[in-house]
Amino acid sequence: MPKHMNSLVLGFFYLTAMAWALCEVCLIAGTGNWLPLSLFLVLFFVAFSILGCLNVSDGMMNMFGAATAILLGLFLLFISFAGFQISPAVGLLKLFGALSIVAAGIIPFLPAKKNDSHSH
Repeated sequence: MPKHMNSLVLGFFYLTAMAWALCEVCLIAGTGNWLPLSLFLVLFFVAFSILGCLNVSDGMMNMFGAATAILLGLFLLFISFAGFQISPAVGLLKLFGALSIVAAGIIPFLPAKKNDSHSH
């Protein structure tokens, strides 16, 4: 997969994770517990303020994004177990989604595959 395509796919996963986490904390806030929504918003603003204001390298920004995706995925994994109260299908779907986001966050930490081209 080309490098820019990999970045687009990972960006899609990161955006999906952020949107899903925001929906989940909004649902929790609807039950009367505003702490997760407040923490999400504070961490969101702090993270993007740091990324927007500090002059960091592209590599550091990619690693920060990957680490954020892993943390978001773990949060969504924790939240996904409540989906089993609705139905096993919902719980499994949320579990699969959360594990996919964790896997997408782990990909940038894996060593790059060297392109060994052998000519015959």
